[in-house]
Amino acid sequence: PGPTPPPQPGPEPTPDPTPTQQIQFNSMKAIKVGYGTYKISWTTNFATASILKYGKHPDVLVNVESDAEEKTSHSITISSLELNKKYYYQVAGIVNEIAIGSEVESFDVEI
Repeated sequence: PGPTPPPQPGPEPTPDPTPTQQIQFNSMKAIKVGYGTYKISWTTNFATASILKYGKHPDVLVNVESDAEEKTSHSITISSLELNKKYYYQVAGIVNEIAIGSEVESFDVEI
């Protein structure tokens, strides 16, 4: 057999259509502000709506609070939490009409 032809260059990789839209969640905190009431705060690298999902199990975040105002410094206060219980939460932002969430974090509700 003859010499092997040189490999043909493959197609160029498709660039990410929105490279600036990689949302980053920073400074996530749960701060006690009252009896059974906590303020969840976080920042994002660009302005987006605020979404907070929370619950008593990390895989079942059934409660949702949101704020449609687009901003980079977010906070949502949740109340009527059970004392001496651990709560799990995830924050999210909207990117191209899709909710993108953070890692799940937790806090203990103290008396």
